[in-house]
Amino acid sequence: MLIPPCSRCGAPSAFTDRATGEDLCPECLLRSIERRARRVVLPILGRGDRVAVALSGGKDSSLTLSLLKKFSEEIEFELVAITIDEGTPYR
Repeated sequence: MLIPPCSRCGAPSAFTDRATGEDLCPECLLRSIERRARRVVLPILGRGDRVAVALSGGKDSSLTLSLLKKFSEEIEFELVAITIDEGTPYR
């Protein structure tokens, strides 16, 4: 089976966005996620705000922390990571 090219840059795709139908390579996927997060997060944050992120170490909380770190450098809000022990063994 052939891997379709990325709809944006032509590189081999790794993901199909169900909402748009676009095939995206890893780099374009990350840019798409960042752009969507920026549209949602930046309007509700202001300079000097304090934001806490519950960090379990999984992909979701790690990506959230990474994106917020990048955004915090742009609008200067305080970012705090809180490590959470869920008390369950990894699956």
